[in-house]
Amino acid sequence: MAKKIGISHIHYQRLENPDSPHVPSLKLLGRISNIFGVHISYFFTEKDQKIVDEHGNIIPISKLSGDEIFALRAMEQLSDPDREDIRSYIMFKLYQQRERGKLKESDSKK
Repeated sequence: MAKKIGISHIHYQRLENPDSPHVPSLKLLGRISNIFGVHISYFFTEKDQKIVDEHGNIIPISKLSGDEIFALRAMEQLSDPDREDIRSYIMFKLYQQRERGKLKESDSKK
C-alpha cells in the first residue's frame, strides 16, 4: 500500500499506528481515496468536517445550507477550466451586488 500511495514503508507504519502523532496530509488522503474509490470526506467523522473561508475562519459543514453543500459537491465534479469559470462568475456577481448596494446608498442620499 505504501508504494501505491507514494510513501515509504516507515511513513506508512507510522500512519497506521493509532498511538502515533503522525497524520496523513490532505494530498495523501486524496491519493488513498482515489485508490479505494471513495470521497476524501470518508476519512472524517461528521463532527470533524469543516471548511475554511477566504478570511481563514473555520466553518463547520453543519452550518452550510443545502445549496452551499450542493455547490461544493458539484464543483468537485467539474474540470479545472469550468471551476475557474464558476469562480469568475461568482466574483462578478459579488461585484454586481456590491455596486448595487452603493447605488442604493447614493439614491437614498438624494
